[in-house]
Amino acid sequence: MQLSRLTNLRALEAVGCPLGSGAVLSSVTALPSLQSLQLRGYLSGIPSWLSRLTGLRQLAISEVYGNDVPGHLPEGVATPLQAALLPLRQLTCLALQDAMLQELPEAVAGLPLRRLVLGTWLLAELPTSCAMLGTLRWMGLPWEVSGGMPAAQLGQVP
Repeated sequence: MQLSRLTNLRALEAVGCPLGSGAVLSSVTALPSLQSLQLRGYLSGIPSWLSRLTGLRQLAISEVYGNDVPGHLPEGVATPLQAALLPLRQLTCLALQDAMLQELPEAVAGLPLRRLVLGTWLLAELPTSCAMLGTLRWMGLPWEVSGGMPAAQLGQVP
């Protein structure tokens, strides 16, 4: 299937993409109307073509595996994620689920996010980069982070 022919497509949910499907999915970079992308169960790590989707307003990444290792984003994924997010200057909603990251990529602080969802993180506290998100209006956190956090710290998020 050639996704590039779906020129009016505004949202795409790619679920359970096997290894080798990157060429098919990379054709979404030719979709001028695409504003929302959900990658779930993508088996090749963070796709390099993601940074070319500069018109995206919503991005959800979950269960992205590396080297066929099921469970979570692979170690060392922060660098490709950082590179992918930097050019996405219109992104207002970001969901990172099942991400075994110690901290948010620095690029998140420069995005005009209104909605941020962080699920299943290896976080002991709210990332300091969240304080830089002055446009943020809604945040989803796992209980391990929000439940163990002092109310004063939660109140510091704009």
